[in-house]
Amino acid sequence: MSKENLHDELQNFTSKPNFNKQSKVDINVLLNKVRAEEKKENIEKSLLIGFITTFILIVGLILSV
Repeated sequence: MSKENLHDELQNFTSKPNFNKQSKVDINVLLNKVRAEEKKENIEKSLLIGFITTFILIVGLILSV
């Protein structure tokens, strides 16, 4: 590589990103993502509790016989 190419690469690497652009964030989209994640976590918790309860019931039935 020539010195010019290296100099250009270095300037591109060290230049700061342009944060001056106004980007809009829709709060409803963010809230929907959070709600979907919470719903998924609740389902996972319910499944785990169901499996544990079923396991305890089966073990209890086997030990009572």
